[in-house]
Amino acid sequence: MMNKAVVLISEALTGMGRAAAVAFTTKGAKLVVAGRRDAAGFINADIRKEDCLRALVDRTQHLF
Repeated sequence: MMNKAVVLISEALTGMGRAAAVAFTTKGAKLVVAGRRDAAGFINADIRKEDCLRALVDRTQHLF
């Protein structure tokens, strides 16, 4: 049933974030990747700031 899951991962370029992103996508989940680097193709979000985190969750809900 993973194909109905939407997973939001921040900082998924390297390390555990990247491994989690790859694992979820291979299971069929829809993936939203957020971070602070526009050039990396992320949805720009600094999740250390509550307003940015709320906006990211709202945007994810709107997309899916």
